[in-house]
Amino acid sequence: DSAPVYEPCEITVEFSAADIAAHPNPYATVQLRAEFRSPKGGSTKVMRAFWDGARTFRIRFAPDFEGRWDLRLISNIPAIDKKIFSFQAAPARTPGFIEVFNSRYFRYSAPESPHYWMGFTSLGFSTMPWETFTNLVDSRAQQKFNHLRGLVLGASDSAKTVFAEPDQPSVDHFRELDRRIEYLNSKGIVVDLLFAGADNELADLLPQSEQRERYIRYVVARYGAYNITWQGLEKFESYKEGRSLLHEAMGLVQRLDPYQHPRSTHTQATSSPIIGDGWMTYITHQGASDSLAVID
Repeated sequence: DSAPVYEPCEITVEFSAADIAAHPNPYATVQLRAEFRSPKGGSTKVMRAFWDGARTFRIRFAPDFEGRWDLRLISNIPAIDKKIFSFQAAPARTPGFIEVFNSRYFRYSAPESPHYWMGFTSLGFSTMPWETFTNLVDSRAQQKFNHLRGLVLGASDSAKTVFAEPDQPSVDHFRELDRRIEYLNSKGIVVDLLFAGADNELADLLPQSEQRERYIRYVVARYGAYNITWQGLEKFESYKEGRSLLHEAMGLVQRLDPYQHPRSTHTQATSSPIIGDGWMTYITHQGASDSLAVID
């Protein structure tokens, strides 16, 4: 019925057994997206649905303006194709998403106010025990940290179970990741998502470009409506074809993400050599030198 601006709301679609009969692997073959028409100027945002097990698909969307939003569903399942809905966006309760400002700073989108990035890393945050996770997050929030960087798929052992089959992700893993991102956002912490770990993990798990594309589409659809940034690959230099994989994956993110969340990648040293590839919106550095703290 209504949703606060900059907070996710969901449309759940339960396909009938007859509808889904032609799609034994709906993750790979069912197409469903929503076109959202904004109350401001009639501009349109497109958000794809994600498979959430069995016959269930969800469209997760965060309005960025108050007022009435109209939406139309587009699908290769005739029973749902071209359905039309509307909902009301309520006033914002948060300062909005963060965005890159003046090439080297960050700010909140509404109202425009500075954002000072103060982050910590917990690569396995999606798979550690829940109590350990909440204790860590509560402690860091109290210390005024406002970013956590972590792996979508968890550590390497976890990643192999999330995609035991390249075209069949573990829905249970992603449902738990939903819960943890929601908890982090509720504490005022932005989540910096790494699509895969170091040492060629993404290419090894998903060797075909079509498999990687489905995965990226899935993650953008599932998490794009949260307060997040995209952090590419852990230590992209450790990949056999790290630069081209990033160009493939993050170029797709650039096209799919209707909110244009900040995009970069984790690095062993600096991501600056690949800024010319066109998809990156800010540069990252990693090192032990104190001078990194005073680059600007």
